[in-house]
Amino acid sequence: MANISDRVLVIANGEIPSSEVVNNLLQNCDFIVACDGGLNHCNKLEIIPDLLCGDFDSIDSDLSEGLNSEFTNVIQMQNQDKSDLSKALSYLRDEGFTSIDVIGIEGGRLDHQFGVWSCLIESDSYASLHYEDFVLKRVPNDTIQLQTKLGKIVSLHAITPCKGVSLAGCKFTLNHDTLEIGTRGIHNLAQAETIEVSKVSGELLVMIER
Repeated sequence: MANISDRVLVIANGEIPSSEVVNNLLQNCDFIVACDGGLNHCNKLEIIPDLLCGDFDSIDSDLSEGLNSEFTNVIQMQNQDKSDLSKALSYLRDEGFTSIDVIGIEGGRLDHQFGVWSCLIESDSYASLHYEDFVLKRVPNDTIQLQTKLGKIVSLHAITPCKGVSLAGCKFTLNHDTLEIGTRGIHNLAQAETIEVSKVSGELLVMIER
């Protein structure tokens, strides 16, 4: 297995971003996890994941035979109360990994798309979700610094009521404010190449345009 300091790339079963985004993440990761049907993407990208996990119900039939013999690290996760991505992120959290990027999360059914955001909270994960045009992160009860570019869109999404929210480096700043569930916080603009986001309580997501 990898060292907990390694940068992990999780490939899920949804649509993946453009080759530019994917190749950049592949070049900067140390450990690749195929999350169930994410193995289909790995096959098309001609990469062999370091770990395969899930309940294996979304893997193409021509790949599903001989899984245990072809891959050294295979973890079957049968809990049907959680999505395969949620189970994978929970496993990585329990193993101590803190630098996690995720692709393969776009497209498909609307409930699955919303479930991707929800699984960050369910799995208590601070992984970065990589979409074609945005990167989404969960904000801890602390201050985080995020890299961006001048003029890029920065949006905050309160999943639950959030207290003590501060935002610096954007056109519209916040200073220990309360964010309720709603539209306040969306479509802000970066005015620095590094922004700071913090909160005291609640579940808050930050989305940054590429």
